[in-house]
Amino acid sequence: VGAGALIVVMSTFNGFEDLVKSLYKVFYTDIVILPAEGKFFETDGDFLQKLDSTQGIISYSQVLEENVLAEYQGRQSIVTMKGVDDNYYKVVDDLDNYLYNGSLDLKYEGAPLAVLGSGIAYRLGVNLMMPNTVLTFYMPRSDKSALNDVANAFKSDQIYAHGIFAVQQDFDDKYILVPIDFAKNLMEMPSKISSIEIKLEKNVAPEKIQTLLQKKLGSKFT
Repeated sequence: VGAGALIVVMSTFNGFEDLVKSLYKVFYTDIVILPAEGKFFETDGDFLQKLDSTQGIISYSQVLEENVLAEYQGRQSIVTMKGVDDNYYKVVDDLDNYLYNGSLDLKYEGAPLAVLGSGIAYRLGVNLMMPNTVLTFYMPRSDKSALNDVANAFKSDQIYAHGIFAVQQDFDDKYILVPIDFAKNLMEMPSKISSIEIKLEKNVAPEKIQTLLQKKLGSKFT
């Protein structure tokens, strides 16, 4: 009986471990490239060619991430705006399993769309069934001279909420996905990104690719 109870308990914890790993893997990709110093960096053809020529990489996505103030019909909340390119859903291909409402589309006929975590949607009172789901994002201007002009100290832009996901509280309360071009325009950073997220083939060891990329990219990146 004791041995049987122990097996049941251990099996239960193993099940929880697999569940937690599967939830976190939706947002945490196999490998992430970050700048060794600072928050942002630029890429060029040579940089991307090094990724394209690395065997074992299925896909990668350029990301521009920063905290912003989001407002919806008088309600405000600090959120993490995650600007992603068209490859993002190839890198996190399980996210559609956690779609709560709407769709994961980030563009419609060229217009940018936002996909919110369910916790953020609850705080702001966003209801996709309502006709007006326009969010306003506010971001301090990068030009330091604007700090002396209160009226122009913040740059703002609007975007329609089009989807809500429910993965895990850490993500649901934090992230709003937007097209990377929208994020670049709001942050006034047309050529910079904050990370590159990478998806690997199933049978490839992440440590092997990590070491290889570190050699290719050098000490300016981790």
